Amino acid sequence: MLSAFIALLSIAACSDQPAQKTPATPTFSEHIAPIIFANCVPCHRPEGSGPFPFTSYDEVNDHAGQIAEVTASRFMPPWQPSPGYGHFVGERLLTDAQIDLIARWVESGAPAGDPRQERPRCHLSHRQGLR
Repeated sequence: MLSAFIALLSIAACSDQPAQKTPATPTFSEHIAPIIFANCVPCHRPEGSGPFPFTSYDEVNDHAGQIAEVTASRFMPPWQPSPGYGHFVGERLLTDAQIDLIARWVESGAPAGDPRQERPRCHLSHRQGLR
């Protein structure tokens, strides 16, 4: 029970994203990677429940149009509780600003940006969820 609680707290800590100014041309490294790593990679990773991984620019870029479409429709990330009734540890709801940022990134050709600007991602393991 305690290990499950610690895992949930760790997921919440991984999803904290600093406020960012809205860039003219968003890049994967600086703007999109933090959203993807916090909200998509917990499932879209090797041995995860997602059908394909999103652990690198190339993997995300291969599905960029699809990601823009399913986030705009709020089909992804899947989250059953209705917004507005409190917050949950580990919730994966994208803000309108994040959805808009993803759409603008795709519309601008999905630029990679400088990989040195990527924030470190949380390390997930298949068995524990986090390590």
